[in-house]
Amino acid sequence: MNNIKARLHLKCKPICQENLYVEQMNVIDRMKKVLVDEGIPTRRIRRQLAEDCGVSYEAVRQWDTRDTQKIEMDRIIRFADKWGVDIRWLTTGKGKREQFSNIRDEIGVNSDNLSIGPDIYGAVPLISSVQAGHWEEAIDNYQPGDGETTVLCTVPHSKYTFAVRVEGSSMEPKFTHGEIIIVDPEEDPKNGDYIIARRLDNQKVTFKQFISDSGEFFLKALNPQWPEPIIPIDAKWEVCGVVISRLENFR
Repeated sequence: MNNIKARLHLKCKPICQENLYVEQMNVIDRMKKVLVDEGIPTRRIRRQLAEDCGVSYEAVRQWDTRDTQKIEMDRIIRFADKWGVDIRWLTTGKGKREQFSNIRDEIGVNSDNLSIGPDIYGAVPLISSVQAGHWEEAIDNYQPGDGETTVLCTVPHSKYTFAVRVEGSSMEPKFTHGEIIIVDPEEDPKNGDYIIARRLDNQKVTFKQFISDSGEFFLKALNPQWPEPIIPIDAKWEVCGVVISRLENFR
């Protein structure tokens, strides 16, 4: 019996308490550990996480307080690339902390139908259509990074750019209901651009294509079945912003 115990003991690898501790942590805990090990002060941890992941401070606070951590993979990849840590270690706690290789390089070299995605130019707030209509009034009180929900923007944009969901079917088939578009209020519309416009007399907001023809301006619905396909733009209308990008989510 003693011999059996001895043989079993020899086959068992000693458990590293540090590894066991890391595996029991969640992804947020491991991100924090990386920052602490890199010398980031405790009081700055959340703001550093928000900056590294391209989200708002409020989003990080919610990550920290929810029972189930649900962080988009692109946020985790962004953090991992910034600090040179391995994705598998960051998400599971297993393996080595050091980044084995850059995932972007792996995609570019090893994939036959994928290519490197665009650069990220920061997060913008996802707001309601009502807020979009009053965006100019809200700008003075808005600080970049504010808001509970943000999305990443892959094109250069101004400080007050925002995202909004498409409502209705007037812009189908190019834009569908529920799709997220990113709008820059500091861009001037050009013929063919897609814009957010507001009617001043009732404050209603609409998403349409901007048409310029011989000095006259129109809002055009892309849906050929839409009952009012062309709306003349007069003094009762103003442009809230130009659509510069779109975002498609599958989950």
